[in-house]
Amino acid sequence: MTATTTPYGGSLSRGEAHILHHELRLSHPPDRVWSAVASAEGLGLWLAHANPFEPGPGGAVGWQPLHSEAADFPVRTPPVIPGRITAWGEPRTVEYTLDTLGCVRFVLDAESPRTGGGTRLRFWDTVTGDDRQRLGWLARWHLHLEHLDQALSGRTPRWSAERLEELLAEYTRRDGEPAPR
Repeated sequence: MTATTTPYGGSLSRGEAHILHHELRLSHPPDRVWSAVASAEGLGLWLAHANPFEPGPGGAVGWQPLHSEAADFPVRTPPVIPGRITAWGEPRTVEYTLDTLGCVRFVLDAESPRTGGGTRLRFWDTVTGDDRQRLGWLARWHLHLEHLDQALSGRTPRWSAERLEELLAEYTRRDGEPAPR
């Protein structure tokens, strides 16, 4: 299995409505992470080409997911997924509400220099679907967040169907475990 510094995410569900969440600590300062999650240029390095991208509350966005043209990409998406920026609290919170992806939210907090500095990133996405779809979205977002860390470290993220399969298998395994007492 590929080593990763991205912790596994989780979800809260009611029927087929799910809130996915991930939390990770990045060694990069908040302003660099903000640029990566809240600008067209930054998103284009790890997640999606963003055009249009109108910063601020109510701003129009259009995401064209990177790697969506790959034959082994697991989700067929429209060429551009339209939406709006529904929360903007520079340099801490950005939320996108996208037609087919639901509500995607990033919250950044500066870490204390005593603990090594960097940024704590909290992420949420609201999705609908059965448990198989929920686990697929957890695995895909996990991979996207690995790509974010790679891009922030100056590396070019590479799509890997094998890595996605590893993550999906691990999320499926973890989903079947009893809850800790």
